[in-house]
Amino acid sequence: MLNSLLASLLFSSIYFGGYLIDKKGVQKKIQTDFERKIRRLNKYYQNINLLFVGLNDFSGISFMDDFFKNNILELLAEHFEKKDNEKIIINIFSPIINKPEYIDYILSHNLSLEDLMLIKKYAMIQKSEYICKDWLLPEKFGIYGNKYYHSITNHDNTTYLRDILKDNEEPLILYSCGYSSLMENVGSDIAKIQTDYKMRKKNNNYHYTCVNMTDPKVMKKVIDKIRNNLEHLLSINPNSEIMLLGSNILGEDKEELELYKELILKYNDQLNQLCKEYQASYIDISRIQCSMPYDNAFYDVIASLINALYYQKYENNKQHNKQYAIFKETNQGIEGMYESINHDYNKNLMTINEFFGKDRERQVDIASNQLAARRVLERVINEKKYSK
Repeated sequence: MLNSLLASLLFSSIYFGGYLIDKKGVQKKIQTDFERKIRRLNKYYQNINLLFVGLNDFSGISFMDDFFKNNILELLAEHFEKKDNEKIIINIFSPIINKPEYIDYILSHNLSLEDLMLIKKYAMIQKSEYICKDWLLPEKFGIYGNKYYHSITNHDNTTYLRDILKDNEEPLILYSCGYSSLMENVGSDIAKIQTDYKMRKKNNNYHYTCVNMTDPKVMKKVIDKIRNNLEHLLSINPNSEIMLLGSNILGEDKEELELYKELILKYNDQLNQLCKEYQASYIDISRIQCSMPYDNAFYDVIASLINALYYQKYENNKQHNKQYAIFKETNQGIEGMYESINHDYNKNLMTINEFFGKDRERQVDIASNQLAARRVLERVINEKKYSK
């Protein structure tokens, strides 16, 4: 083996740090497969104004954090050689306003970019307030959530998401939504599952969660909403390039999480099937572990996005011959979205008394989440009203 190594050093080129070093010591830059794909994608988009849109929930992705992590859309956009005015990034990832139905409301009511950025701002602040309350800190510290949202430019109140999606040649849409709704309908989350497992001999909470996790109707309800989102986006612009992120499997290998992991694997499989149906790209991140370094996990996803985009543009013979559903469109903006969420909340309140026990608790939690979303929109409307 030593002889082979010496021969390699003396008589052949070696690869080091992205360069090929020949036996004379001359460095030659080697273009990796990833770099080749980047170069060709830049060539493909050289005459297209790039639009990146992120919708709208990172709850099922352990290494994505709206509060402290860099924006994945910006990291993806950095690989494209465009001037700033030829590259638009619209980041709608948000806590609280993070359900599939909210995407439909945003599109149907044609919210402005100002509306969307204010939603993100107040969702961040409200989430920070909840964290402060949990940690017995003054809720006023939640205002620091304001730090983590994008600034608003002067023209954002006259630029509308649905219009900009419709007018762009080939919008790039990074879709990650459904995990929060899935766990909401299960009636639990990963932390509660582990706590309930320890208390399973004293109450039936864990059994209730297990029943819901194995109920196909729970999964179908969420998948149908995601399908509706894909239909809605493609009805606006059938040339949209949708890249749909699955969920990675949170938690360690523990007995109490076996059903949870089975649920997420089934959920990811359903997402993959949806992508095949709508010629979208499914981005599998289930292999990414919570223990992975942040940068490694993030750039693993970036590489998967680039590979998927390259496949769609150069290797897949995509045909846009599907007829999409027709969606009711209004121009009611933030007020229209508020009314839609308020309608959902009131409708839920009217049916809560039809449920009993743990089912009723689940419906109360859903109503509480709807009320939190309504509160975010109230704060946006009030800011717009008093800033005029």
